[in-house]
Amino acid sequence: CGNCGKHYSHKTTHGKVAWQCVTFLYRGKALCVAKQIPEDVLYGIICESLGIDEFDEELFEERVKELRITAPNEVKVVFADGRSELHAWKDRSRSESWTDEMREAARHQKAKGGASTDE
Repeated sequence: CGNCGKHYSHKTTHGKVAWQCVTFLYRGKALCVAKQIPEDVLYGIICESLGIDEFDEELFEERVKELRITAPNEVKVVFADGRSELHAWKDRSRSESWTDEMREAARHQKAKGGASTDE
């Protein structure tokens, strides 16, 4: 983590895996404001850096020394040979994380709120 120096760990929320600083996960954003990175985005960055189409853990471990989250939405890939590449990613829309059930509940709540009148 570029903020506090701790490692990132994976977490699963609503079936989606993301990587987050362990300080943020266990001690809160008051101590570390690092943003999470969705696993599919992270794998995409790794694949781009390695010039491959699909994540290969063995190749990753062989050729990549470490990943550093250097700033919000920015990851530095440090290769075993000393080279490095900086990559940025764009945050997803909050609505992309909603399930169909969450959308239906929001529609229902909005319809309920819109139907009531205060006189």
